[in-house]
Amino acid sequence: MSLAYVARDKTISLEPIIEYLEEAEKFIANVKQIEADEEKKNEQLQYSYQSWTHKNVYAHITYTLSRVDGAMVEYKSLSECKNTLIHQASSIKRLYVHMRVNYSTMENGKTSGLDYLTTFDLSANVNGFKFEYDIHPDEKDFVEKTNDFVAKIDQMPVKLDRIIKFKDLIIMKVGFGIGMIPAIILTFASIFVPQIKEFLHSYFWVYPVAVFAIGFIFGVFFGGMKLGSSYSQLIPTKYGGYDTRTHSSYRVDDMDTFCEQVDVLMGEKANIGSTRKYIEKTEKTIGRLIIPELIAVAVTTAIAFFITVVAGGN
Repeated sequence: MSLAYVARDKTISLEPIIEYLEEAEKFIANVKQIEADEEKKNEQLQYSYQSWTHKNVYAHITYTLSRVDGAMVEYKSLSECKNTLIHQASSIKRLYVHMRVNYSTMENGKTSGLDYLTTFDLSANVNGFKFEYDIHPDEKDFVEKTNDFVAKIDQMPVKLDRIIKFKDLIIMKVGFGIGMIPAIILTFASIFVPQIKEFLHSYFWVYPVAVFAIGFIFGVFFGGMKLGSSYSQLIPTKYGGYDTRTHSSYRVDDMDTFCEQVDVLMGEKANIGSTRKYIEKTEKTIGRLIIPELIAVAVTTAIAFFITVVAGGN
């Protein structure tokens, strides 16, 4: 029975694909070896006494790589293209693999009339993954390997994870962590300006508000600058409308397309995994600054209060 698996909302690496293709080639080699062994066993026997479990074997697998430069190359073994898959994934636009194995059986010179057929078609590109397969149930080991492969692909990380769901919060968190440093310095330095010092003497509550306001303003700028390009590699955009104030069109995240497609780590998406790790590492690293910064705000606020209100009033 022919089955098909089409991936949705997954980030798919090439490692499990390569591992399965290695198993497919082992399966083909085993089928051919059985035929060769049975040929030796039967070559001395009259036709009416010959018995085969694998006769008239047809075992064929092809690999077609479409490259980003427009070239298309066909290979007849994994060893011929494995180096490209592992070390030059960014050069691959599409991978298509077709395998077909069929053979008949014979008992005492009489064929069973059954055709043992095993076949699959695997197609992967930067935005899609499809696997159609029909594995003969008697090939129990390869059936198990195929089911394991489909399960591995289905268990690949979802694209709509925390990094995407909390995009705005992460950008703001990183920006705030960076922006609070100049905000603390600038605000504290401003208390030595006579006019500001005099103003804070009467309205000191403005000081801590100003620290966080300036930190927020810097955060919007620094957050977008730090992570904007990274997120643009992960999430496609679409036309969002026309801004009459700026007299220009703008784009917004296209989450429908994002969730419908998969990210196969090849071509322009070969480094998507590294991009996600960069965002995670940046959030973790900058996030560690926030508590010390809040402590710094409290300390500088206390010092500023003493300078502008206590000492300033004497």
